[in-house]
Parts: sequence; structure tokens; C-alpha cells
Amino acid sequence: MPVHGADPTPNTPPDGSNAVSPTCLLERLSLSGGLRLRGGFKSNLFHYMCECLAGDPNLCQWDQIVVYPTPYDFTSLAELTFNQWKEHWKTNDTAISEHGWLKDAGAPFAHSKPLKLNKGLNHLKIGVGWNKKLTDNCYYQYEILCQRPDSSDGDDAGCVVGDPQFLGLRGQSYQVHGVPGEIYSIVSTPAMQYNARFVFLDGGECPVIDGQPLTGCWSHPGTYLGELGLKTNHGDRIRIRSGSAQEGLKLVEVNGRPVDIEESVELAAGMGMVTLDSTHLVTVSIGSWQFAFENSDHFVNQRVRIRLSEAAEERAHGLLGQTWREVTYKNAIKYVEGSVDDYVVKDGDLFGDKFSFNQFQPKLDM
Repeated sequence: MPVHGADPTPNTPPDGSNAVSPTCLLERLSLSGGLRLRGGFKSNLFHYMCECLAGDPNLCQWDQIVVYPTPYDFTSLAELTFNQWKEHWKTNDTAISEHGWLKDAGAPFAHSKPLKLNKGLNHLKIGVGWNKKLTDNCYYQYEILCQRPDSSDGDDAGCVVGDPQFLGLRGQSYQVHGVPGEIYSIVSTPAMQYNARFVFLDGGECPVIDGQPLTGCWSHPGTYLGELGLKTNHGDRIRIRSGSAQEGLKLVEVNGRPVDIEESVELAAGMGMVTLDSTHLVTVSIGSWQFAFENSDHFVNQRVRIRLSEAAEERAHGLLGQTWREVTYKNAIKYVEGSVDDYVVKDGDLFGDKFSFNQFQPKLDM
């Protein structure tokens, strides 16, 4: 939603910060149906988790979302995107409408049609803009992650998206702002090590899939996951490097050999598979862990699936891997043991395992 005379790039201050332009904050966010926000809504918090109140996962849905921008005049604009990976709608017919009016007190509002969660991870973004004065133009985004349980397979899912926002295996929500160029452990188990190199990006575009640009993508300055390295204790090494929004993944290789589109490569000892599904998607399974890595614009979004019981049995660690636990810590990120610096892999090795909470154990007979 461009705001005339203003930079339309979404501006998402960190959780708990004071927004620069209070005119672009939401005063209220009204939800009805079988979902609710964890911890409730606060106008200066921009990242949320929601939970399903219904016992039946098929009933996990919003009957309606009503947005109340702070400025009470017709220059307040609102928009919504739902599931950027699956649905992309931002028109007056299917998204939150612009210039809606609430007759009571004359306040503007905007509301959605019913939204039903898909199985697994769902991503909702609510954008608010104001352009009454050229000096006060602004645009903010509120991001909500919702995990719909799947009663059929018992798997639990997490994700790392954007700059980067983590969704833990138990639904924990937190951000990790890594140092550009450094490599961090994301998941560490006795059989697998998965690391990521953080990169700084000052902007970006939405990916183009089959000639159609997606919408609602991250494009503000920040650190992102630009290159990934996964290895197994049987010696396989998987390297994934992000590319541009138009071209997709720049590199996907197993043990130094590039993987072709629609090709699947089996890992040693039957440990799993690497499949380059398309220019923008690669799926990796290692043991019980399943990863879907999606190229955005020089960074990677990812979804992760694993049963909590299996992650617990492996005593998984890393910035994401440890979230099978129910514990919290008196740290800057309460779901992460120690500090973020403890997860930096020493020697700048994309496939390294020298960090404070390493669990990786290579086979001695290799």
C-alpha cells in the first residue's frame, strides 16, 4: 500500500520500542472467532504469536479482524496480507478495505472476511499508513504468526523468517539480530549440524514465482539469513546460498556438487534427502528433521518440522533447535540459553561445530 509522498517500505521497530510516528500505530485490533493473540495486543509491539482456542484444528480461524488506526480521519489506511507463501491478496474485494468508517464516534476502521488457518504455519501482516501531512507520512506493519496443529501426524513446526523472526517448536516467538558476516548455530544434534551466515540487507524486493511477484515480503534494513550450511555425522555437507528475488536460490549443492531443479540427492547411510523443488525452494530431510528453505531476496525463509519427543531425545540445541524445551531463562531472549554470542561458530566455518552448546558428534569410523 503506497502512502503518497512517503517511503512505502515497512518500518517495524523492535518489540517494546517506541514508534517514531504514533499516527501510524494501531489503537486497537479486534479479533473474533477461534483464535487469540498470546499476551494481548499492545500498540507499540509489532510481533505476535496467536493460538487456537478450538479443540478441533479445523475450527482454527478468525471470523473477522477489525483494525482501528490511531488517527480518526479518512487519511488513515489499512491493509492485510495472509500467508505470503500461499495466498497473496491486497485488493478491496479480498483484503482489508481502505477508508472504512465506524459510525460510533466517527472513527475509521477496516475489517477482513473470515480467515481460516492452513495446516502448519500461517503468517498475517497488518499494515497501517497515514498521509495527512507530507511531514508525517508513515507506514508500520504488525506481524502475527499462527501455528495450526495437525492432529494426523503429531509433528511440531517452527520457522525462521525475515530479519529474522524465530517461531520455536512450542510456538515461542523471538527475534535474533545477529552480526553480519558471523555464522550461528540454528540446530545442533548428535547427527546433524545446521548453521547460518547472517548478512545485512538495506532493502529488497518480493520474489517472482512463475512470472508473478509475491506480496507482503520483508524489505526493511536489517540482518537476515543469507547462506546455510548443514552437515551429517556420516560426512555429507549441504550448502545453500540465497539469490535475488527474480532468479531464486544462487547455489544448492551436496558435497560440492550442484543440485539441479527437480533433482533429489540421497544422503549417506539413509539419513535423508535433498530436493531442489524449484528456483526458489529446496527441501531437506535429515533424520527426523524436515526443512523447507524458500528464497526471498538475498535471504532465506524457512520452515522446520520435528516431533517434540524426537527433538528432546536428541537433546537438540542451537538458536531454534533448543525450543523443544519448556524452560525460560532470565536472558535478553528468554527462550534462548545464554547469550546470542554463545551461538557464534568459531573460525567462521559454515560447517563448523565449535560453539558453546554444541551437540554434534561425528562418526569415529569415518
